[in-house]
Amino acid sequence: MPALADDPHTLRLAPVIIRDPMINNVEALRFLAPVGWKVEGGITWHHDTWLLASLSMHLSDPASRASITIFPADTFMWSQAALQITQGVAGSRYMGSLVIQLPNNTPEVITRVLVPALRPPLVNAKVTATENLPAMAQMILQQNQEAGINKTCQASRVRYAYNDPDGTAMEEDIYAVVITTPMPQLQMMSWHLERSYSVRAERGKLDAMTRLLTTMIISSRFGEDWVAGYQYVVQLRNQNNMQAIADAGAISRYIAQNAEEMRRMNRESFEKSQRVQDDCARAVSQSIRGVEDYKLPGENGRIELPAGYTGAWYDKNANEYVLSETPLFDPNVIPNHTWTPIEKSRP
Repeated sequence: MPALADDPHTLRLAPVIIRDPMINNVEALRFLAPVGWKVEGGITWHHDTWLLASLSMHLSDPASRASITIFPADTFMWSQAALQITQGVAGSRYMGSLVIQLPNNTPEVITRVLVPALRPPLVNAKVTATENLPAMAQMILQQNQEAGINKTCQASRVRYAYNDPDGTAMEEDIYAVVITTPMPQLQMMSWHLERSYSVRAERGKLDAMTRLLTTMIISSRFGEDWVAGYQYVVQLRNQNNMQAIADAGAISRYIAQNAEEMRRMNRESFEKSQRVQDDCARAVSQSIRGVEDYKLPGENGRIELPAGYTGAWYDKNANEYVLSETPLFDPNVIPNHTWTPIEKSRP
Protein backbone atom coordinates (compact mmCIF):
# COMPACT_ATOMS: atom_id res chain seq x y z
CA MET A 1 0.00 0.00 0.00
CA PRO A 2 2.60 2.57 -1.06
CA ALA A 3 1.73 6.24 -0.79
CA LEU A 4 4.88 7.43 -2.62
CA ALA A 5 5.66 5.88 -5.97
CA ASP A 6 9.44 5.84 -5.34
CA ASP A 7 9.26 4.32 -1.85
CA PRO A 8 7.01 1.30 -1.30
CA HIS A 9 7.91 1.32 2.40
CA THR A 10 6.31 4.70 3.03
CA LEU A 11 2.69 5.45 3.93
CA ARG A 12 1.17 8.92 3.64
CA LEU A 13 -2.15 9.63 5.38
CA ALA A 14 -4.54 12.56 5.00
CA PRO A 15 -8.11 13.29 6.10
CA VAL A 16 -10.95 12.04 3.91
CA ILE A 17 -14.04 14.24 4.30
CA ILE A 18 -17.46 12.77 3.49
CA ARG A 19 -20.27 15.24 2.81
CA ASP A 20 -24.00 14.51 2.67
CA PRO A 21 -26.04 16.14 -0.12
CA MET A 22 -29.22 15.18 1.73
CA ILE A 23 -28.26 17.59 4.54
CA ASN A 24 -26.99 20.60 2.60
CA ASN A 25 -23.68 18.94 1.78
CA VAL A 26 -22.44 19.40 5.36
CA GLU A 27 -19.49 17.37 6.61
CA ALA A 28 -20.88 14.04 7.78
CA LEU A 29 -17.65 12.24 8.62
CA ARG A 30 -13.88 12.50 8.38
CA PHE A 31 -11.13 9.94 8.90
CA LEU A 32 -7.50 9.29 7.93
CA ALA A 33 -6.81 7.26 4.78
CA PRO A 34 -3.80 6.76 2.48
CA VAL A 35 -3.14 9.55 0.00
CA GLY A 36 -3.78 8.33 -3.56
CA TRP A 37 -6.35 5.71 -2.66
CA LYS A 38 -9.63 5.72 -4.59
CA VAL A 39 -12.60 6.62 -2.35
CA GLU A 40 -16.12 5.60 -3.42
CA GLY A 41 -19.47 5.87 -1.66
CA GLY A 42 -20.57 7.86 1.36
CA ILE A 43 -23.76 8.39 3.36
CA THR A 44 -26.73 6.56 1.83
CA TRP A 45 -30.36 7.26 2.75
CA HIS A 46 -33.12 4.66 2.56
CA HIS A 47 -36.48 5.87 3.82
CA ASP A 48 -37.85 2.33 4.13
CA THR A 49 -35.23 1.30 6.70
CA TRP A 50 -35.28 1.86 10.45
CA LEU A 51 -31.83 3.51 10.49
CA LEU A 52 -32.72 5.87 7.59
CA ALA A 53 -29.05 6.66 6.85
CA SER A 54 -25.90 4.57 6.89
CA LEU A 55 -22.28 4.73 5.73
CA SER A 56 -21.41 2.61 2.70
CA MET A 57 -17.89 3.03 1.28
CA HIS A 58 -15.11 1.32 -0.64
CA LEU A 59 -11.47 2.45 -0.50
CA SER A 60 -8.91 0.84 -2.80
CA ASP A 61 -5.23 1.18 -3.62
CA PRO A 62 -4.69 1.71 -7.39
CA ALA A 63 -1.15 0.32 -7.04
CA SER A 64 -2.22 -3.02 -5.58
CA ARG A 65 -5.27 -5.19 -4.92
CA ALA A 66 -5.63 -3.90 -1.35
CA SER A 67 -9.00 -2.47 -0.32
CA ILE A 68 -11.19 -1.67 2.67
CA THR A 69 -14.98 -1.75 2.46
CA ILE A 70 -17.37 -0.28 5.02
CA PHE A 71 -20.70 -2.10 4.81
CA PRO A 72 -23.98 -0.33 5.64
CA ALA A 73 -25.56 -1.09 9.02
CA ASP A 74 -29.08 -2.52 9.19
CA THR A 75 -31.71 -3.77 11.62
CA PHE A 76 -33.46 -7.15 11.63
CA MET A 77 -36.34 -8.80 13.44
CA TRP A 78 -37.91 -12.24 13.73
CA SER A 79 -41.37 -13.18 14.91
CA GLN A 80 -44.21 -15.31 13.65
CA ALA A 81 -46.44 -12.23 13.43
CA ALA A 82 -43.94 -10.39 11.21
CA LEU A 83 -43.51 -13.49 9.06
CA GLN A 84 -47.28 -13.73 8.57
CA ILE A 85 -47.59 -10.04 7.67
CA THR A 86 -44.82 -10.40 5.08
CA GLN A 87 -46.59 -13.52 3.73
CA GLY A 88 -43.81 -15.84 4.82
CA VAL A 89 -41.15 -14.18 2.68
CA ALA A 90 -38.01 -14.02 4.84
CA GLY A 91 -35.93 -10.95 3.94
CA SER A 92 -38.96 -8.68 3.47
CA ARG A 93 -39.09 -5.50 5.54
CA TYR A 94 -41.49 -4.99 8.42
CA MET A 95 -41.50 -1.69 10.33
CA GLY A 96 -38.19 -0.81 8.68
CA SER A 97 -36.35 -4.02 9.64
CA LEU A 98 -35.53 -7.09 7.57
CA VAL A 99 -37.44 -10.19 8.67
CA ILE A 100 -34.62 -12.71 9.09
CA GLN A 101 -34.11 -15.21 11.91
CA LEU A 102 -30.97 -14.58 13.96
CA PRO A 103 -28.30 -17.23 13.22
CA ASN A 104 -26.61 -19.07 16.09
CA ASN A 105 -23.58 -16.77 16.34
CA THR A 106 -21.89 -13.80 14.69
CA PRO A 107 -19.58 -15.84 12.40
CA GLU A 108 -22.77 -17.43 11.02
CA VAL A 109 -24.30 -13.96 10.60
CA ILE A 110 -21.26 -13.08 8.49
CA THR A 111 -21.32 -16.24 6.37
CA ARG A 112 -25.11 -16.65 6.02
CA VAL A 113 -26.44 -13.06 6.01
CA LEU A 114 -23.75 -10.44 5.39
CA VAL A 115 -21.66 -12.14 2.72
CA PRO A 116 -24.54 -13.32 0.45
CA ALA A 117 -26.11 -9.86 0.54
CA LEU A 118 -23.07 -7.57 0.49
CA ARG A 119 -20.06 -9.64 -0.65
CA PRO A 120 -21.47 -12.43 -2.86
CA PRO A 121 -18.10 -13.38 -4.50
CA LEU A 122 -17.10 -14.83 -1.11
CA VAL A 123 -20.06 -17.21 -0.85
CA ASN A 124 -18.00 -20.14 -2.16
CA ALA A 125 -14.64 -18.96 -0.78
CA LYS A 126 -12.83 -21.04 1.84
CA VAL A 127 -13.13 -19.92 5.47
CA THR A 128 -9.64 -20.28 6.98
CA ALA A 129 -10.14 -18.67 10.41
CA THR A 130 -12.77 -17.29 12.75
CA GLU A 131 -12.16 -15.18 15.83
CA ASN A 132 -14.49 -13.78 18.46
CA LEU A 133 -13.64 -10.29 19.75
CA PRO A 134 -15.11 -10.20 23.28
CA ALA A 135 -13.42 -6.95 24.40
CA MET A 136 -14.97 -5.08 21.51
CA ALA A 137 -18.37 -6.67 22.12
CA GLN A 138 -18.31 -5.83 25.84
CA MET A 139 -17.48 -2.16 25.24
CA ILE A 140 -20.17 -1.76 22.57
CA LEU A 141 -22.73 -3.52 24.78
CA GLN A 142 -21.99 -1.13 27.66
CA GLN A 143 -22.63 1.83 25.38
CA ASN A 144 -25.91 0.39 24.04
CA GLN A 145 -27.42 -1.07 27.21
CA GLU A 146 -30.86 0.16 28.32
CA ALA A 147 -32.49 -0.23 31.71
CA GLY A 148 -34.85 -3.20 31.89
CA ILE A 149 -33.73 -4.67 28.54
CA ASN A 150 -31.44 -7.69 28.45
CA LYS A 151 -29.37 -6.92 25.36
CA THR A 152 -26.42 -9.02 24.22
CA CYS A 153 -23.56 -8.25 21.85
CA GLN A 154 -21.09 -10.33 19.86
CA ALA A 155 -18.21 -9.21 17.64
CA SER A 156 -16.33 -11.54 15.31
CA ARG A 157 -13.91 -11.80 12.40
CA VAL A 158 -14.05 -14.38 9.60
CA ARG A 159 -11.08 -14.82 7.24
CA TYR A 160 -11.58 -16.05 3.66
CA ALA A 161 -9.04 -17.37 1.16
CA TYR A 162 -9.68 -17.40 -2.59
CA ASN A 163 -8.12 -16.62 -5.96
CA ASP A 164 -8.88 -13.62 -8.12
CA PRO A 165 -9.96 -14.40 -11.72
CA ASP A 166 -6.32 -14.15 -12.88
CA GLY A 167 -5.23 -16.70 -10.27
CA THR A 168 -3.73 -14.30 -7.71
CA ALA A 169 -4.10 -15.72 -4.19
CA MET A 170 -6.12 -13.35 -1.98
CA GLU A 171 -7.23 -13.15 1.64
CA GLU A 172 -10.09 -11.12 3.10
CA ASP A 173 -11.25 -10.48 6.64
CA ILE A 174 -14.89 -9.64 7.39
CA TYR A 175 -15.61 -7.98 10.75
CA ALA A 176 -19.12 -7.56 12.19
CA VAL A 177 -20.90 -6.66 15.41
CA VAL A 178 -24.36 -8.03 16.28
CA ILE A 179 -26.50 -6.48 19.03
CA THR A 180 -29.59 -8.47 20.02
CA THR A 181 -32.68 -7.20 21.86
CA PRO A 182 -35.17 -9.86 22.97
CA MET A 183 -38.80 -8.75 23.21
CA PRO A 184 -40.54 -11.66 24.95
CA GLN A 185 -43.77 -9.72 25.52
CA LEU A 186 -44.10 -9.42 21.74
CA GLN A 187 -42.64 -12.87 21.07
CA MET A 188 -40.04 -11.11 18.94
CA MET A 189 -36.27 -10.91 18.59
CA SER A 190 -34.74 -7.69 17.27
CA TRP A 191 -31.11 -7.62 16.16
CA HIS A 192 -28.79 -5.02 14.73
CA LEU A 193 -25.81 -5.62 12.40
CA GLU A 194 -23.23 -2.83 12.57
CA ARG A 195 -19.50 -1.97 12.37
CA SER A 196 -19.12 -4.35 9.46
CA TYR A 197 -15.87 -4.05 7.48
CA SER A 198 -14.03 -5.97 4.81
CA VAL A 199 -10.23 -5.85 4.50
CA ARG A 200 -8.72 -7.44 1.39
CA ALA A 201 -5.13 -7.97 0.24
CA GLU A 202 -2.90 -10.45 -1.54
CA ARG A 203 -2.20 -13.55 0.53
CA GLY A 204 0.46 -12.83 3.16
CA LYS A 205 -0.16 -9.06 3.16
CA LEU A 206 -3.50 -8.92 4.98
CA ASP A 207 -2.23 -8.53 8.54
CA ALA A 208 -0.49 -5.27 7.63
CA MET A 209 -3.80 -3.99 6.25
CA THR A 210 -5.57 -4.42 9.59
CA ARG A 211 -3.36 -1.66 11.01
CA LEU A 212 -4.75 0.70 8.40
CA LEU A 213 -8.35 -0.31 9.15
CA THR A 214 -7.80 0.37 12.85
CA THR A 215 -6.33 3.80 12.08
CA MET A 216 -9.34 4.72 9.94
CA ILE A 217 -11.79 3.67 12.66
CA ILE A 218 -9.95 5.42 15.49
CA SER A 219 -9.55 8.67 13.54
CA SER A 220 -13.20 8.88 12.44
CA ARG A 221 -15.28 11.84 13.63
CA PHE A 222 -18.90 12.65 12.75
CA GLY A 223 -19.80 16.24 11.91
CA GLU A 224 -21.92 18.04 14.50
CA ASP A 225 -24.22 19.65 11.91
CA TRP A 226 -24.79 16.28 10.24
CA VAL A 227 -25.67 14.55 13.51
CA ALA A 228 -28.14 17.34 14.33
CA GLY A 229 -29.72 17.08 10.88
CA TYR A 230 -29.96 13.29 11.06
CA GLN A 231 -31.61 13.44 14.48
CA TYR A 232 -34.14 15.91 13.10
CA VAL A 233 -35.05 13.53 10.26
CA VAL A 234 -35.38 10.66 12.76
CA GLN A 235 -37.70 12.85 14.81
CA LEU A 236 -39.88 13.39 11.73
CA ARG A 237 -40.00 9.63 11.17
CA ASN A 238 -40.94 8.99 14.79
CA GLN A 239 -43.78 11.48 14.39
CA ASN A 240 -45.03 9.40 11.42
CA ASN A 241 -44.23 12.26 9.07
CA MET A 242 -42.82 10.13 6.26
CA GLN A 243 -44.08 12.52 3.58
CA ALA A 244 -41.90 15.26 5.03
CA ILE A 245 -38.92 12.90 4.97
CA ALA A 246 -39.55 12.20 1.29
CA ASP A 247 -39.37 15.92 0.54
CA ALA A 248 -35.60 16.23 0.78
CA GLY A 249 -35.66 19.83 -0.44
CA ALA A 250 -37.94 20.94 2.40
CA ILE A 251 -35.77 19.15 4.94
CA SER A 252 -32.62 20.80 3.59
CA ARG A 253 -34.21 24.26 3.76
CA TYR A 254 -35.39 23.72 7.33
CA ILE A 255 -32.00 22.49 8.47
CA ALA A 256 -30.24 25.42 6.81
CA GLN A 257 -32.58 27.92 8.47
CA ASN A 258 -32.35 26.33 11.92
CA ALA A 259 -28.82 24.91 11.94
CA GLU A 260 -27.57 26.85 14.97
CA GLU A 261 -30.67 26.06 17.04
CA MET A 262 -30.44 22.39 16.12
CA ARG A 263 -26.76 22.30 17.08
CA ARG A 264 -27.56 23.89 20.43
CA MET A 265 -30.39 21.47 21.17
CA ASN A 266 -28.38 18.42 20.17
CA ARG A 267 -24.93 19.42 21.46
CA GLU A 268 -25.16 17.30 24.59
CA SER A 269 -26.29 14.21 22.69
CA PHE A 270 -23.63 14.85 20.03
CA GLU A 271 -20.88 15.04 22.63
CA LYS A 272 -22.18 11.87 24.25
CA SER A 273 -22.33 10.06 20.90
CA GLN A 274 -18.76 11.15 20.14
CA ARG A 275 -17.57 9.80 23.49
CA VAL A 276 -19.34 6.53 22.70
CA GLN A 277 -17.66 6.48 19.28
CA ASP A 278 -14.25 7.08 20.88
CA ASP A 279 -14.80 4.35 23.48
CA CYS A 280 -15.92 1.87 20.83
CA ALA A 281 -12.98 2.84 18.60
CA ARG A 282 -10.58 2.09 21.43
CA ALA A 283 -12.25 -1.28 21.90
CA VAL A 284 -11.82 -1.96 18.18
CA SER A 285 -8.16 -0.94 18.45
CA GLN A 286 -7.58 -3.33 21.34
CA SER A 287 -9.31 -6.16 19.48
CA ILE A 288 -7.92 -5.66 15.97
CA ARG A 289 -4.59 -4.28 17.19
CA GLY A 290 -1.88 -2.83 14.98
CA VAL A 291 -1.67 0.87 15.93
CA GLU A 292 0.75 2.92 17.99
CA ASP A 293 0.22 6.14 19.91
CA TYR A 294 2.13 9.26 18.78
CA LYS A 295 2.51 12.62 20.51
CA LEU A 296 1.79 15.61 18.28
CA PRO A 297 3.63 18.93 18.63
CA GLY A 298 2.03 21.92 20.31
CA GLU A 299 -1.51 21.60 21.60
CA ASN A 300 -2.70 19.03 19.08
CA GLY A 301 -2.47 16.19 21.57
CA ARG A 302 -1.97 12.69 20.23
CA ILE A 303 -2.84 10.45 17.30
CA GLU A 304 -2.90 6.70 16.74
CA LEU A 305 -1.21 5.59 13.51
CA PRO A 306 -0.39 2.21 11.94
CA ALA A 307 2.26 0.24 13.84
CA GLY A 308 5.49 -1.15 12.44
CA TYR A 309 7.09 2.03 11.05
CA THR A 310 10.46 3.37 12.22
CA GLY A 311 9.77 7.06 11.54
CA ALA A 312 6.76 9.39 11.45
CA TRP A 313 6.20 13.03 10.49
CA TYR A 314 3.30 15.49 10.71
CA ASP A 315 2.37 18.55 8.61
CA LYS A 316 0.11 20.71 10.79
CA ASN A 317 -1.07 22.96 7.95
CA ALA A 318 -2.13 20.08 5.70
CA ASN A 319 -3.10 17.80 8.62
CA GLU A 320 -1.19 14.97 6.90
CA TYR A 321 1.07 12.23 8.22
CA VAL A 322 3.95 10.27 6.70
CA LEU A 323 5.28 7.00 8.08
CA SER A 324 8.30 5.14 6.76
CA GLU A 325 10.04 1.82 7.31
CA THR A 326 13.23 3.21 5.74
CA PRO A 327 15.68 4.55 8.38
CA LEU A 328 17.14 7.31 6.15
CA PHE A 329 13.85 8.36 4.56
CA ASP A 330 13.58 12.14 4.01
CA PRO A 331 9.94 13.42 3.97
CA ASN A 332 11.06 16.53 2.09
CA VAL A 333 10.77 14.52 -1.12
CA ILE A 334 7.09 15.47 -0.79
CA PRO A 335 6.89 19.06 -2.08
CA ASN A 336 4.90 21.96 -0.61
CA HIS A 337 4.88 20.51 2.90
CA THR A 338 6.53 21.36 6.20
CA TRP A 339 7.18 18.15 8.08
CA THR A 340 7.80 17.86 11.82
CA PRO A 341 9.07 14.55 13.26
CA ILE A 342 6.72 12.99 15.81
CA GLU A 343 7.61 10.37 18.39
CA LYS A 344 5.76 7.45 19.87
CA SER A 345 4.20 8.20 23.23
CA ARG A 346 5.82 6.50 26.17
CA PRO A 347 3.54 4.31 28.36
